[in-house]
Amino acid sequence: MKAKSVYISGAISGRNILSVRLEFGLCETKLREMGYKTVNPTRLCPAWLPWGLCMIIDIVALRFCDAICMLPGWEQSNGANIEYFFAKQFNCELLSM
Repeated sequence: MKAKSVYISGAISGRNILSVRLEFGLCETKLREMGYKTVNPTRLCPAWLPWGLCMIIDIVALRFCDAICMLPGWEQSNGANIEYFFAKQFNCELLSM
């Protein structure tokens, strides 16, 4: 059986990027230990790309995932809310950490 792929979603913009990468990386490690393949958006886009372009890249990556994992505090993030909306449209399973 193929391992499910999980997109990690949470607040990124306006936060310390080192803290964000640590939070997403810890989630990624936990999910991999559970047998999932992961898509970590902090690894998809360089910091110099505009937010809108990163969102397009992220949504395309999400389209090929089986599930989305919402990190605590995602509700306050415009980007994570957009990802959540698209995950529902793509019938992704919802995971929480």
